[in-house]
Amino acid sequence: MPDSPSSVSATPAPAPGQCDENGLSYSAGPVDAALGHRAFVVTLRNCGTGAKQVSGYPDVTVLNGAGEQLDVRIDHGNSYMARDPGPRSFSLEPGKPLLSVFSWSSTVSEGEKQTGAAVTVAVAGERARTVPVDFIDLGTTGQLSVTAWNTGLLQ
Repeated sequence: MPDSPSSVSATPAPAPGQCDENGLSYSAGPVDAALGHRAFVVTLRNCGTGAKQVSGYPDVTVLNGAGEQLDVRIDHGNSYMARDPGPRSFSLEPGKPLLSVFSWSSTVSEGEKQTGAAVTVAVAGERARTVPVDFIDLGTTGQLSVTAWNTGLLQ
């Protein structure tokens, strides 16, 4: 891990329900917990006037309370808290959402604990937006699992 995290130049997300200049809005739901595991859902909504092409996985970084990027490995796939539908392409119509689950284990072993206060999220080809979250208590794992964009959550 680096001695000091680097700063990220992401643009803060507009207030919930407000579009960015690309006609997209991002929001994070509450953190759910189970047996030392945590997860929250990020919702991407097309609030523009035309369809948006979205595919694969969100581009993600984790920020601490000072807005500095943490050294966190982003994994794509299943986790204890979520099933990954795998990457697909969507033509996201105006008003429609896509979802991605961000999950982690708050295990603490050796090393420094990491705590995030926000994530930067972007669809491919778009500028990242900073999205505040309740908390991301990564413990010492330094790992966040992210599912592909999807129209719903898999059971």
